Amino acid sequence: MNPADDKKLMTPEYVRVGDSISRTEHLYSRAASLYDRVNLTVSFGNGYRYRADQIRELGISAGDQVLDIGTGTGVLARTARECTGPDGQVVALDSCAEMLEIAEASGSFETVIGSIDELPFEESSFDFVTAGYSLRYATDTGRALREINRVLKPGGTVLILEITPPTNVLLRMIAKAYILIAARIIALVATRSLTSQRLLGHLWREVRTTPQPELFLASLAQGGFHDCRCQTTHGLLTAYTASK
Repeated sequence: MNPADDKKLMTPEYVRVGDSISRTEHLYSRAASLYDRVNLTVSFGNGYRYRADQIRELGISAGDQVLDIGTGTGVLARTARECTGPDGQVVALDSCAEMLEIAEASGSFETVIGSIDELPFEESSFDFVTAGYSLRYATDTGRALREINRVLKPGGTVLILEITPPTNVLLRMIAKAYILIAARIIALVATRSLTSQRLLGHLWREVRTTPQPELFLASLAQGGFHDCRCQTTHGLLTAYTASK
């Protein structure tokens, strides 16, 4: 497999998100204490319920081993821990120490500082790998998918959540207006912090360059996965699943 082929499958902008990784990490470090409040208010609580529902639908059982990549404040990891029970293991990985501190305080799972591009785990370590809105931070998307495949056990499942920019012009304008205007007002009232404004501006810049599902599914297949599927909710939220 030629690693360069993976980049051809994703939009160049999505792959090049890695060019601004240090600036992005600085933003999330500053926004860590506000992150959950911003998410809960601008989505009216629906965003976290959606994430929890996606985890519960994966089929995680008691005793399973789960890795959550780009865990942030640990939203997916907490729900995964409920599914694995005390006999299982959930490892939450992120490159932002400030976000991991919040995750560690809010859940009974292991936290690890690390990069999605080079996962610090042995081959075939996990039954499930989840990545909630974090694959976009890989400096090389194809390499990140191969790393996920490497640490999954044979027959294991990956779940990737992304925000897909609407192809319909009107819906795209509505999504842009909500994120850049309405959501910013809501977040400012809730947090009284200009950092929330920068966070939402950054979110839209990421969303508008996220690849459409057909490219994402092709990249999963190129990364060594099979049974690649996706489901889009409200024309915006896309959940991808695939098996090793």
